[in-house]
Amino acid sequence: MTGRLARVGVAGLIAVLSVGAVSSTVAGQQDETGESDADPEETIAESGESATEEAAPEFSAVAAGFNHSCGVHSDGSVVCWGENGWGQAEPPSGEFSALAAGARHTCGLKLNATIACWGNNTHHQTDVPDGEYRSLTAGEFHSCAVRVDDSLACWGSNASGQGIVPAGTYRSVTGGAGHTCALGADETVSCWGANASGQTDAPDGEFTAVAAGHVHSCALDSGGAITCWGADSLGRIAAPGGEFTSISGGIWHSCGVRTDATVSCWGSNNFGQADAPEGEFDAVVTGFRHSCGLRSDAAIDCWGDIHRLTAAPDGQFSALDAGAEHSCALKSDGTVDCWGNYASGRTRAPTGQFSAVSAGTGHSCGLRSDATLICWGDNSDGQSNAPDGQYRAVSAGGQHSCALTADGAVTCWGHNDDGQLNTPEGEFTAVAAGGRHSCAVRSDATVNCWGHDYHHQARAPEGQFMSVAVGNGHSCGVRVDSTVACWGADWNGQRTPPDGEFSAVTAGLGYGCGLRTDATIRCWGRDGGLADPPDGSFSTVATGDQHVCGLRINGTVACWAYVPIEPAPDGVQFVAPADPSACRPYGVRHHVTAGFPLHPGAADATGTALIGVLFVDFPDAAAAHSTHREAELSLPETEQYLEAASYGKLDVEFVPLHRWLRAEHDHDHYLTDSAIGRRPSLDTIDEVAVRLADPDFDFSGLSSVMIVMPSSHFSGGNADWHLTTEEGIVPTFLRINKNPLETALDLPVPWSRSANHEFIHGLGLVDYYPYNVDAELPDAPAGKTWVSGRFGPMGLMALFLADERDPRLAYIVHFTNGSRSTEFTPFPRAGEMLAWSRWQLGWLDETQISCITEIDASVSLAPVGEPGDGIAMAAIPLSDTEVLVIESRRSIGYDARREFRWADGAHTSFPALAIEGVLVYTVDASRPSGELPLRIVAAASGEQIERYPILSDGYPILTEGQSVTIRGYTITVESATDETHTITITSSADTDTATATDTETDTGSAEAT
Repeated sequence: MTGRLARVGVAGLIAVLSVGAVSSTVAGQQDETGESDADPEETIAESGESATEEAAPEFSAVAAGFNHSCGVHSDGSVVCWGENGWGQAEPPSGEFSALAAGARHTCGLKLNATIACWGNNTHHQTDVPDGEYRSLTAGEFHSCAVRVDDSLACWGSNASGQGIVPAGTYRSVTGGAGHTCALGADETVSCWGANASGQTDAPDGEFTAVAAGHVHSCALDSGGAITCWGADSLGRIAAPGGEFTSISGGIWHSCGVRTDATVSCWGSNNFGQADAPEGEFDAVVTGFRHSCGLRSDAAIDCWGDIHRLTAAPDGQFSALDAGAEHSCALKSDGTVDCWGNYASGRTRAPTGQFSAVSAGTGHSCGLRSDATLICWGDNSDGQSNAPDGQYRAVSAGGQHSCALTADGAVTCWGHNDDGQLNTPEGEFTAVAAGGRHSCAVRSDATVNCWGHDYHHQARAPEGQFMSVAVGNGHSCGVRVDSTVACWGADWNGQRTPPDGEFSAVTAGLGYGCGLRTDATIRCWGRDGGLADPPDGSFSTVATGDQHVCGLRINGTVACWAYVPIEPAPDGVQFVAPADPSACRPYGVRHHVTAGFPLHPGAADATGTALIGVLFVDFPDAAAAHSTHREAELSLPETEQYLEAASYGKLDVEFVPLHRWLRAEHDHDHYLTDSAIGRRPSLDTIDEVAVRLADPDFDFSGLSSVMIVMPSSHFSGGNADWHLTTEEGIVPTFLRINKNPLETALDLPVPWSRSANHEFIHGLGLVDYYPYNVDAELPDAPAGKTWVSGRFGPMGLMALFLADERDPRLAYIVHFTNGSRSTEFTPFPRAGEMLAWSRWQLGWLDETQISCITEIDASVSLAPVGEPGDGIAMAAIPLSDTEVLVIESRRSIGYDARREFRWADGAHTSFPALAIEGVLVYTVDASRPSGELPLRIVAAASGEQIERYPILSDGYPILTEGQSVTIRGYTITVESATDETHTITITSSADTDTATATDTETDTGSAEAT
């Protein structure tokens, strides 16, 4: 949580911890009543001369705390922005040279060498001891500084010993959550305090800087290289190579300034906090879910999850709604504008004309002017799959959505674990979707609710209502007499609205707000700034989890938050998340998707991966072979595949415990027919394996644990997060050979393909094949067979018809006696990982991706198996969540025929890539695993079996002279050499179907897969 904050040198290291929810200042600010302070009829200057703009102030230092940030102006004054519930954004007057921000407090080093701290002081973290200092740091709840005599002083929380200062002389100090590190005068690093993850186990050697994160630490050596230690989950200690001049460690991520003044970040990026903008920087600081950088031009850039809940846009609006962490409003021209937490694409409203808009938890929905529906954002439970038809109203809830049809019926879609889709029959005039329940007003003015009812929030009172609002655990409605009634949870008094007459009501998280008939807003329930709306007259009020927005009668929007928010000053810029045109769509927050960033619990995909291997058998499924035999069948091949797929960026090292760990009970005590699962009061096989291995096995430092059951009795596998051991938490673990075979085998069989698949799951990738496909295939014509072609280890596939003895499907069995047999498989597998998968994992960098944002482009594609420095993938953004991907496949590497070794010494040569050429597929980052987040694009027969695309023209590869058209783009393979496939991308008629043609002979077209 440190970074170089001064514009010169690297000694001014300070600790920073987190993101600030902030809003930009703009010209023409509104006053407190919401009225503009300028007359729109007046000209800027009577003389006709344009007004002279004042230059933005310059900064010399920056610091970032949990939800606030601060900067030092060039004149030494300090300004702060973001959360200010504890006064952490209210700096004192005076001249400062450096800053440090903790969780909810801030400290500054004055020019007279004294320190002043402000903000939360529950741990005495702002009680600065007397003396003169030359540098400082702020941990989560403690602070430290280097005195002018080079000794250290710490104050605040000492719960983990982070405030016990060792004797000695020091150059700098840095504070984390429960630990502290310092750079000694002899250039060695010392750390003390909490050490559950090894964050204080500083390496030997000489260093020039050190930075303490939450549960990790990093140091910069004299050559500019970064070394990190501590918690290795989320990639926190996987520092990039190259030369750096400064470093900063945050909660889940770290950043550094390179010698060329650019910023690189590593670790978790689930909020975009590691997406450093381009440009030159003098310093960078990292927080909880955001980062800030001091640019070389003395301005400040911040990026990541800065929510900006209260940063309502300028303009005139006619409607408004608030979601959990974002808001949307309908402009006077009929378009939609959204702001706040942008994760999952919830704020990226589509273009077009709308008559209504609704904001939910992670998604939004709109009613178009033609009465059709469209939703965007999180679609992990189908909540954004708006149905076809004509509608009069729509409401976006937690993980479900509801709408009123043109005839007044209620329909809902999305998550249904609590019955929130079990809509009542009848005619309704209004509908509201909440967290896990919904309510609607019937045509007779009574209210009907359904769904989750733990707090009786779905039990509406009797009587007649004009409107209804639904929160997470409670509901409210405006009765026909203009009074408000609420029901459900009441832990904050949210069920007790004030007396008086209201025209509208809304339900937030533990509170409610209503619009009085005099056009003022009144809130109740949860204490805090929410209860203090601004003055003025409003026509609409909307509530989120921790913020409220109101639509003023003059058409402008005002928002305020539970905790006071200070706006950002001039000179501070909030860098927007990666534009969808950059071909990096954001996935669904906290879910594993095909988008960016990877799931925060995923294992590191680069560096060294230490994988513990435990072998477990059972009394009724005992292995008759050794663990060495089991291991040598598959571990070498697994290691070879993963390292080759990563282009050498991942070093896999297996650490096996070579003995069978015999479980106490038979296998059915731990296993179901298809998966390993917990049964009441019983251990899982994971817990059993760890307990049996712990006396002889050290789990510390492992990236993952592979639990292998005998392949003579089991097959299949799966991956999971967080395995608890005596040495701590292992980020991921794999269960290999988890499904019982119907008949046990005499010998073990290889399982490397399953291990590869599950290990890659642990790195954060989804399944590409569809789940729950039960429909039968049509009968194949005489002499033909259905073939399932798959690409990569995660199962991208399509079905096509081929001759039963198609030579592309031939596999040869070589027996130990020298004879051989030729058979044909309906399951050819091209094993090379997809380019998109490799990009997600960081195995391809930006220089190897061609993101096409303009039409009429030409790209030469190197084979994905061995791209070298060439372009491995061309991508075209189709929408905020969708990308069209093109890659070259050659019969090299794992796309060449693959060899499969049997336990008895025989081996089989299986087909892999049937035809060399270009593979085209779409990626949808809003779709979860098993719901076809990736789809092959090729000419189709016009019918599908469930979600399996059926190709009419055979193998889904384009060869020289062929083309395919989808969504207005035509991809043509213009030429092929031994090294590249050259493609052109041109614009065509806008269509939602894909066609495949031969450039010399038109072969027709059909629906898209």
